[in-house]
Amino acid sequence: MAWNVLLTLELTLCGWAAWLFGRALGGRGWLAAAALTTTPLLQTELWNGVSEACWLAPIPLAGALAARRSKYTGVAIGLAWLATPYHGFGATGLGAAILLMGGVGDERPPWATRLKELALALVIGAALALPQSIMLKMSVDTDAPFVNRPLWDGFNEPSMRTNAVDPRSLFMPGDFWSRETIDTPLSSPWKHTPYLGLGVLALAVVGFVRSPRLWPLFVVAVSAAVACLGFFLWWDGAWVRGENGELLKLPFGFFADWTKLGLVHHLRFVGVAVAILAAVADRGLGRLGVIAVPFVIYEHLQLAPNCWPLPVSPAQLPAVYSALPDDGRAVIDLPADSGYGNRTNRFLFYQALHDRPVPWTNKVGSMGAASMNHALRTWVLLSKK
Repeated sequence: MAWNVLLTLELTLCGWAAWLFGRALGGRGWLAAAALTTTPLLQTELWNGVSEACWLAPIPLAGALAARRSKYTGVAIGLAWLATPYHGFGATGLGAAILLMGGVGDERPPWATRLKELALALVIGAALALPQSIMLKMSVDTDAPFVNRPLWDGFNEPSMRTNAVDPRSLFMPGDFWSRETIDTPLSSPWKHTPYLGLGVLALAVVGFVRSPRLWPLFVVAVSAAVACLGFFLWWDGAWVRGENGELLKLPFGFFADWTKLGLVHHLRFVGVAVAILAAVADRGLGRLGVIAVPFVIYEHLQLAPNCWPLPVSPAQLPAVYSALPDDGRAVIDLPADSGYGNRTNRFLFYQALHDRPVPWTNKVGSMGAASMNHALRTWVLLSKK
């Protein structure tokens, strides 16, 4: 029940924030809300069960508040950082671009005012995000961190292959995904797509043409689309290499070299691009935007790479747990390391039902084992397929 409520809340807030953003840019808001709540990007995160990535709402909310030059813009930016750094970067870039534009109203404030408003937003955002960042940093520095150490080591083949993004997937409809989908009895098929939506993209072009003042948002959207491609170019199921076999590094790869940040889920950067296109498309059609709503929804749920209808999972506890003696002893769920996907994370849900100690942190497997016990880690690795 709590999981369903959480996802419903995320979708509702996403639609509300997109509606506000569309109206703030001069549209009616309905097209923006429909486009963002049905975007294939969000569908795949729901499919994969990655709830933090479903918190798209702070991005369009930051845009809506910045468009009105609200002093609360920094709150939305901070909330985005609390959800995930990828959304944090997106909300910061979007909010900063609009505040430096002086909002979208007829009044053009002097540059000194714009810079003060931007500084206030950044300070408030940083203040909100700082406590969580400190806790995560403290965890990373321990022997059994709650999160993986986010340092860029140049090339992590398994992680990078899992999160690879084919540039064609930004525009390719149909059953076309950013990387191959692997589905086995022990591995849930991760589905990834940064698909922008051809209908929304076309309508957004109309919006940018009608409102050339919004060109900074186009720059932010393009930058996000490029960043979502990751460190190296992936094309047709393989890394693109040069004449000497070297990987073709993309702009985000140089950024990672400079910052040493291992943001391996880079596809999520496209969230801000999707939000911008949805709102600008709404602005482009104005009061006629509501007419395009059913067509955009149909494309996203039927013609685009989609996960509709969304999957459901059984909520019953397997009988084997009930058969265990009532002694309160710990449970080790095997197989734990089962290859690609996150199907074994169902053991975390089971733990909420049986309430016995388990050796896992936020993930089930050798990476998520809180214990350094050699026997435990050996059993976990032996179960890997």
